[in-house]
Amino acid sequence: MTEIGIIIINYNSREELEKCLNSLEQHPPSTSHDIMVLDNGSYDGSEQMVKTKFNHITFIQSEKNLGFGQANNLIAQQLNTKYYLLLNPDTEVFENSIDILYKFAKSRPDNGIYGGQTVYADGSINIASCWNKMTLWSLICSTTGLSKIFAKSEFFNPEKIGDWKRDSVREIDIVVGCFMLIEAALWDKLRGFNPKYWLYGEESDLCLRAKKISAQPIITPEAVIMHSIGASSSDQSQRKILVLKSKITLIKDHWPKYQQKLGIGLMVLESYLRHLKCKVQNCPDNLWTRVWNSKNKWIDGYE
Repeated sequence: MTEIGIIIINYNSREELEKCLNSLEQHPPSTSHDIMVLDNGSYDGSEQMVKTKFNHITFIQSEKNLGFGQANNLIAQQLNTKYYLLLNPDTEVFENSIDILYKFAKSRPDNGIYGGQTVYADGSINIASCWNKMTLWSLICSTTGLSKIFAKSEFFNPEKIGDWKRDSVREIDIVVGCFMLIEAALWDKLRGFNPKYWLYGEESDLCLRAKKISAQPIITPEAVIMHSIGASSSDQSQRKILVLKSKITLIKDHWPKYQQKLGIGLMVLESYLRHLKCKVQNCPDNLWTRVWNSKNKWIDGYE
């Protein structure tokens, strides 16, 4: 049995995946580990690149896009390891990134789920390594604009945790799957990701389920990786649709019944208000108008 099973799910990210795998070869964890890549039906030459340049890495080619959660579940079933480390293909690890996170996990065995600090290519902080959970109050703040007006306030901007730079050890609600270390025993107990979350929301659901059994996610700023995020305008509207779909599903799965209709209503209202603002300002990309006009694709969440 190895100590760490590194899982990477790829979809049309050949160039980023190559950089990620190169960084793992340059800065591998000192403890025993396996690396497995599952490609979700890419058509950009990812498979050929891995088989040519990294033929020692276990590679699985899926004929179709299984979604992020189900693809991770599939690889986890094939690994015999004590910890799973989930990495995005658009990440690059630095020297000791994984060792530091692993040692941190060993020192805090009761937490079960661990994350670190992510930075952009220029070294600036990328706060999207962790979040606090969505609540009725956080949706009220987002819909009314309070989260933007008082962005540095944890009270009015609770999901982003105000202006906290992810620069201290802290227990939080959600560790993002771009850099998540989780005990295999806890993963098995939770039965991995809920496969109905096809993309986005799966790590939120997993972490919230973990908290219910007293496994509190936590991050350390000492474990640092680079995470670059980029998407075209057309990709952005599809991303927004999937994010909204996952958030509505999280409300249905984790909120008290008496709050669910109000929470979903606030999400619909916020989307509509952003659509109106887009029309008034004549936004060149019409992002929120496209999202609003596609509300039938997200308003019911994942079934």
